[in-house]
Amino acid sequence: MSRAFIVLGMHRTATSLIAGGLQKSGIFMGKDILRADSGNRLGYYEDTEFINLNKYILGKLGGDWSHPPSEQKILKLAKDKNTIGHIRKLINERNKDHKLWGWKDPRTVLTIRLYLPYLPEHFFFVSFRDPKDIAGSLSRRDSGSVGKQNLKLAHEYNRRLMSFLNDINTKWL
Repeated sequence: MSRAFIVLGMHRTATSLIAGGLQKSGIFMGKDILRADSGNRLGYYEDTEFINLNKYILGKLGGDWSHPPSEQKILKLAKDKNTIGHIRKLINERNKDHKLWGWKDPRTVLTIRLYLPYLPEHFFFVSFRDPKDIAGSLSRRDSGSVGKQNLKLAHEYNRRLMSFLNDINTKWL
């Protein structure tokens, strides 16, 4: 039986640190990992296959990580055979090839409810950070002003993540 380790948190919340630790402890975090760059000198530890799948999901609804579609629109894709087929295929490949595997992509905060029914035994590693600090870090990374958009985005990711965590806890109690 395989186990999945999913890192959940918005960009700039130390999710790369968590994912790097998982990888260094022997958990397969992807064969094509997003490389380090000036935005993250130590590396992102993001599996490009999950990045591309999450981009596909959000793009299908006219959004992206910085313009997330509503939760209701995303949940409607649970009935889309093509989208679910992509999710199941990727998860099945990981389950078949690795006993311990995981992924980290901040977009997963937005899409995790689509993955959940198809995951094997799984563990979530969750990272929160003050929205003002997230907005400031995004602005420094992108050489822009803090702006209301980054702050609003940070609040939205935190809200969706808290909603998801509350929902899955309710089901487990």
